Amino acid sequence: CKAIIFPLHKKGNPNNPDNYSYIRNMFTKFRLGITDLKCNKLRYQTPNPAAKLCPLCRQADEDELHFFFDCSLYADLRKQYLSTFDLELFRTQKLSILNTADETQIPQLAKYVFYSFKLRSSALAIQS
Repeated sequence: CKAIIFPLHKKGNPNNPDNYSYIRNMFTKFRLGITDLKCNKLRYQTPNPAAKLCPLCRQADEDELHFFFDCSLYADLRKQYLSTFDLELFRTQKLSILNTADETQIPQLAKYVFYSFKLRSSALAIQS
């Protein structure tokens, strides 16, 4: 089994689009399930089911699948970063998209996660 080394290693300002260490860190947090998505924040609580609803589109529970495949807020980012992926295939295989062995796709996945969370933070700040 070949270990995939994440090719993004630059450091710098988190607002700089070329800041790869922040992109890599967000992708790692997403894979570990330690992000601010409702499914992660409320994992060990038994809140009202409505508490897990996506605060952005209010169409479904905010979990990793909704974040990756369904939330309308991220549609443009999906087109930009995930256009080379067969998203319908990955939807049926849940989050197997994160286990790609294609080293050219890993940076695209990481950028999608990073910029989606950045957009999510901005949208939530506007709602507040």
